[in-house]
Amino acid sequence: KIQRPNTEEVVELDLYVLRWWGGVYNKIFELLGRNINLQSVMDDFGTLLYAEIDYIAEAANARRFSELYAQDVAIADVFVPKVYSELTSRKVLTMEWVDGFRLTDSASLEANNLDRKKLVDTLVQCSL
Repeated sequence: KIQRPNTEEVVELDLYVLRWWGGVYNKIFELLGRNINLQSVMDDFGTLLYAEIDYIAEAANARRFSELYAQDVAIADVFVPKVYSELTSRKVLTMEWVDGFRLTDSASLEANNLDRKKLVDTLVQCSL
């Protein structure tokens, strides 16, 4: 996974615009007697967004996910690809290649005798 050029600059500008509009809406909410601080919400969103574009943090999250959900640990039929830390940086995430297909690919699900409902249940279980 390779980050597109100028991603941080684009995110920075987008967050600036969102914060600006958040300030406008804060004034409107204030006039309506509502105590809602959208700029604070945008700040929290920005913190999460910057964490998402840091692939070293994403690699750490993948390792934690593996510890929690690897097949021999918690939930059967979950495979977590290996992260190659020595080939990973803030802008490049290198993981083991895994052949697969989308959950919406009915033909492949049938051909591989996979139950969509069971896969969705496993997905939900891993996200809780």
